[in-house]
Amino acid sequence: MPLDLHTLLLAASVVVVLLLARRILTGRTRHPTSGPTDTATPAGDASRRPLPVPRDPPADAGGWRGLAARWPAAGPAAHPIARRATVAFGAVRWKNCVVVGVDPEGLLLAVRIPLLGSLGTRPAAVPWAAIGEPRPARLYGSAAVLLPLGDPPIEMVVPLALWRRILDARAALAAAGTSVSP
Repeated sequence: MPLDLHTLLLAASVVVVLLLARRILTGRTRHPTSGPTDTATPAGDASRRPLPVPRDPPADAGGWRGLAARWPAAGPAAHPIARRATVAFGAVRWKNCVVVGVDPEGLLLAVRIPLLGSLGTRPAAVPWAAIGEPRPARLYGSAAVLLPLGDPPIEMVVPLALWRRILDARAALAAAGTSVSP
């Protein structure tokens, strides 16, 4: 079953709020059975060590991080053709939170969630040459297009209406005399 990003974020937000409320109301920073509740802890206490920072994925990894690692962009599109678009990478759907832009070099993608920003994701600039042959697909029961990106392919699914806007914007760039990569 595909994961809906908004449902996942909502569930995580509820858990965080409940845990913070419990911590504030009880005044405890540790579970009562795990030791004293005061803030003075030994230097070697594992609960006070910083969490490890995840490393960037390899460029051939799938999903958004693999996409951004393979084709990083300086920033989101200056003049997007779609805001709050829905895009899927594998089982993860970025619903109503993707900014899509087109420039002569390729397709610009960035995540922008209201109040949360980019959620730690980086924008991606997929070159036109890396976009494979589109295939029919379904996204939330509607007509969509599956786009294999690069080799090995990262499969991206976009609504059919968005794909048509992407093609129209690319054609408009070419008609305006801008050199568009193949």
